[in-house]
Amino acid sequence: MIRRVEGGLKVLLRTRFNARFEKIKLLNSGPEIWIVYLGDRIKYEIPAYMNPRSHLDEGNYTEAAPGVRRISSARKKLRRLILIVAAVILFIVMRQVMNPFGDKEYAEIPHGNHVHYVPKDRDHSVPLSRFPTEPPAENERILPDGRVVPK
Repeated sequence: MIRRVEGGLKVLLRTRFNARFEKIKLLNSGPEIWIVYLGDRIKYEIPAYMNPRSHLDEGNYTEAAPGVRRISSARKKLRRLILIVAAVILFIVMRQVMNPFGDKEYAEIPHGNHVHYVPKDRDHSVPLSRFPTEPPAENERILPDGRVVPK
C-alpha cells in the first residue's frame, strides 16, 4: 500500500514471512522504484513498477517483479558452511585430544628411527626402550612393564 506523505511516499508491504505490515524505504533508480526490505537481517530488493496514471492513495498497490531476489543469501550460506566446517574440525581435534589412543589398546610412540608400542596403562617408571617395536598380534597384549603376553 502506498500513501503520499510529506517529503515523499510511505509504503506498507505485507511480507511473505509474517502477517504484519512492514515499513519500506523507497529508493529512486530511474523510471522504476525499488522497494528495499531491511528487516530480519535479510535484504530483499523488490522492483515495484509504478503506473504513472495511478493515484497514490490507500487503495493502490504496487506490482512486485516476478522474482524476489535475496541479496545476502549467498553470504548467509557461506557463513553457515564455515561454521559447520569449523564445528567439525573442532570436534575432530577435541576427540583426538580427549582420546589419543582411539580404539587401540596401545599408542605408537616414535623414538628415533623406529616406533615403540606402549599400552594405555603404561608404568612410567619403565623406560621406553623396554616396550616392543612391533605391534602385538591379534591374540597378544602388551603389559604395563613392556612384556608381550597372550590374551
